[in-house]
Amino acid sequence: MRRHAQGWVAAGIIAALTVFTPQARAQEEIDDRVIGYRELSRLVANTSIIWVDDDFQAANPDMVAAADLFSDMLLANSQIKNKDIAEKLPPLEVYKNLGGFAFEASPVEAEEALNYARENGNDAQKKLVPALSITSNMIVSLMDTEYCEEPKAITTTTLPPNTKPIGVERVGGGEQKSYGHRVWIVDSGLDNASNFINVDKSLAANCMRPGNCKVDAGQFDRILRDQIGHGTMIAGIIAARPPTGSTGPSLLGVAPDALVVPIKIFGAGGDTHLAGAPLRALDHLRANASPGDIVNLSWGAAWLEGMNRKRNQLATVMSQSTTRPGLVAKLRSLADNRQLKIVVAAGNIDPAIRPSWVQYVMPGGAGSYPSANEGCSICTVSAVESTMPSGSWMDKFWWDSPTTGPTVGSGASGEFGSNYGRNPPDFAEPGVRVLSIWPRDNSAANQVNRCSGTSFAAGHLAGVLLRGDPKAEFTVTGDPDSPADKNNADPVGVATE
Repeated sequence: MRRHAQGWVAAGIIAALTVFTPQARAQEEIDDRVIGYRELSRLVANTSIIWVDDDFQAANPDMVAAADLFSDMLLANSQIKNKDIAEKLPPLEVYKNLGGFAFEASPVEAEEALNYARENGNDAQKKLVPALSITSNMIVSLMDTEYCEEPKAITTTTLPPNTKPIGVERVGGGEQKSYGHRVWIVDSGLDNASNFINVDKSLAANCMRPGNCKVDAGQFDRILRDQIGHGTMIAGIIAARPPTGSTGPSLLGVAPDALVVPIKIFGAGGDTHLAGAPLRALDHLRANASPGDIVNLSWGAAWLEGMNRKRNQLATVMSQSTTRPGLVAKLRSLADNRQLKIVVAAGNIDPAIRPSWVQYVMPGGAGSYPSANEGCSICTVSAVESTMPSGSWMDKFWWDSPTTGPTVGSGASGEFGSNYGRNPPDFAEPGVRVLSIWPRDNSAANQVNRCSGTSFAAGHLAGVLLRGDPKAEFTVTGDPDSPADKNNADPVGVATE
């Protein structure tokens, strides 16, 4: 979907230094992998992602062989510089289904090797060269400047039976039906201690380590355990249901009892790098998701200023051309060729703090993604605060002006807000003080919490899509792109059945 709006463009901000900040718990039975920021920066600077275009991949599906050819290109270029120390590098990762691979070589080195092979390579290398695009690795974080309150134990006071949060009511959810499709949540895992979520353990995955992401169903609780809370919150928003046979405390998501497939890409630190777990997860999706399935992506990647300017790699990554692919083109390929519906959080922004070192953010904050398919193939989601003060819905854009102060109501910080821009998000969904389930603390049961951010707005749209194509309601006020015209603001997407 694509709409036009006039107004100032806000660059998305996902800080790689400070991310989603709920308490992370190090527990002995959990793989508590925290990569330091310096190590992440080193990985980003010294790793290249090489994307293979769809046409070449269709005719030559063996990505291991393609990676080996590129390894030979790197070796030949290294021998030109210093034959005595040159050695053949194995790929760090091969994305067999997505189409690409990663090497421990800077983008400059990778492009030099590509240019050398273009002139001096063998026939097989020269055939491969036109199909390749090179971009740098990127730091990937959960949505920054998202706000969570303190989690609470689940009781009949904090969570009465069949609680339907106001956001679920706003989008017309909460009633169980037959859905026909799964929802894949690529995030921090899932803590389902209280059995609020109907999980497809046969496809669940932990992509934090190299190799096959799939996990043994018997190891699900240990390997997929959410150490942050982010993924668990989103799962509850989308698909929470009363535990089977229970009449006690329970929560109703937008699509209760829908089948959820969690893919874990974040550990306790909340940071990773694109060439690792995120691309492994998308590769897993390409191989295992079924047409019509929903995918929730509530995270983004930040470029550090100057990292990609010289060779226009930002334009390459954002390119939607299947013959010069970057990450956006690969997301389009997932949506169009695999017929998936992908929901992307638009990202959060602090209007008073715009660090110059953040150049761009994606998939969060990338605006609309034009797609070959009609409807919500890839939809970005901004956040609103939804209330019903006098019998009709009011939806206030989550945006706090640094001069006028907070506008989002009790519990949220005046320093936080939703992304917007000339290429605006497709929908705006409830994302302020959203109630959902939370990982266990020292007990054997889940907790509940309230959080604000576009990540949780995205969860609402993912639930709506499970119920069918969303209906657009133009009720949002305060959208910085269109403060005086609701009809040009981001619409609220609601369920039609």
